[in-house]
Amino acid sequence: HRVHAYARSISSPLLAFEGCSRLSPYLAWGCLSMREVVQASRRRSGRGVSSFGSRLHWHCHFIQKLESEPAIEFQDFHPFMRGIRAMDDVRFQAWAEGCTGVPFVDACMRALRAHGWINFRMRAMLMSFASYHLWLPWRQSGLHLARQFVDYEPGIHWSQCQMQSGSTSINTIRIYNPVKQGQDHDPRGEFIRQWCPELASVPDVYLHEPWRLDAATAERVGCRIGVDYPAPLVEPAAAAREAKDRIWAIRREAGFDRIADAIQQRHGSRRAGLSAT
Repeated sequence: HRVHAYARSISSPLLAFEGCSRLSPYLAWGCLSMREVVQASRRRSGRGVSSFGSRLHWHCHFIQKLESEPAIEFQDFHPFMRGIRAMDDVRFQAWAEGCTGVPFVDACMRALRAHGWINFRMRAMLMSFASYHLWLPWRQSGLHLARQFVDYEPGIHWSQCQMQSGSTSINTIRIYNPVKQGQDHDPRGEFIRQWCPELASVPDVYLHEPWRLDAATAERVGCRIGVDYPAPLVEPAAAAREAKDRIWAIRREAGFDRIADAIQQRHGSRRAGLSAT
């Protein structure tokens, strides 16, 4: 019954818990085989079947990457990307506990910690925020997420950690804007208020950026930033710009493209419609 709403449900954490197939733990632990799921899905009809089928293809595509190069669990695809980030224990702990001061990020992390599952777009955003905005090493952030996921699948997980951190060199630099993601996928703040009850009384206009609350309003609604809810570790837009500048500076270095071409030849998809970018 989920397949009919699948395509329109997979991006929003408000809808995805009931709209996604939720078969990933059963695949990861071997309770279902991929062949069984593929054959069953092909017997179904509906708007979401082809969308679901494409994700089964992606599942196998990414597992094959790890099969062909197991080292990607531990080191960057591209050698120019190695060692560019340094561990910051304060930032890491705040991110891991859902206390970054950026509501949509915190709500997603808290939901993940409670359920052991969250939808793919939110996983990507959590990883992107750690790697770009907080400039944390993807290996440490990836280990934390792996320990949360009830459906941890190494082949998918480590490629995605690197993709969402700009370390593959063959993928578009995609830095998720956590404020816009919240506005797009939780416009009324239902998800944020569920998982960040400290913000329950914050007016909608400030909910995705509560650090913009004036002192009088913050006092009136009982949410003082830095007291009742954390002040943001970084200013999201400024941190994203800085991260993008750093990554592009590396990509412009002599010899970068030659190695990236070799990585694309080895790991890029050969199938139309499954472009690595």
